[in-house]
Amino acid sequence: MPKFLVKYLHGVQESVIIEESEISIGRASSKNKICIQDPSVSRQHAQIKKNEKNYCVFDLKSLNGIFLNGKRVLKATLQHGDEIRLGDVIIEIQMHGYQEKKIDLPYSEPSGTTLGKEQENETTLAIHRNSGAYENRLKK
Repeated sequence: MPKFLVKYLHGVQESVIIEESEISIGRASSKNKICIQDPSVSRQHAQIKKNEKNYCVFDLKSLNGIFLNGKRVLKATLQHGDEIRLGDVIIEIQMHGYQEKKIDLPYSEPSGTTLGKEQENETTLAIHRNSGAYENRLKK
């Protein structure tokens, strides 16, 4: 089951865990599993489908297109760590096996301290505050 981390230009992030084998992404809330309220995203922008082994992304003839890891594509197979850009919004793909550790922190300016439990080469730390969810990726 993949997790999509939706990153908005203004810094807010949302996590969406996908269980369906086919989802659509776009601005229209009535037509999309992932609704992105950003004017740079088309009403029906992209579709993600699961085939036998992989998830694939398809452009639905959107105005601004889709970019996978910086390259414009009409369709592509997704892998862990890929980034899909729809207009000004980036969706990071986190396939199964990711680990997230949630901890409550008082508000303070970043101190450079590394938090979280390491897992091989990468740790994902999600910090949730009243103003939204923020996620920092820590590497060895």
